[in-house]
Amino acid sequence: MAKKPSSKPTPAEVEILGILWQHGPATVRQVHDRLGPDRPGYTGVLKLMQNMFAKELVRRQAVDNAH
Repeated sequence: MAKKPSSKPTPAEVEILGILWQHGPATVRQVHDRLGPDRPGYTGVLKLMQNMFAKELVRRQAVDNAH
């Protein structure tokens, strides 16, 4: 049986949540751009947000090809 991920957000997830709380709904690209140059690459942000979705910290809405 797979272990359910902890629902407590990591520091990186808290930073992303802060961006979403401040700016409202955003794509992975928009969150990545707001994190700045010293942060994870696009695919790193995508994986973080996928993990956040699994933890039920965020909701996801697929529109066209954007996440």
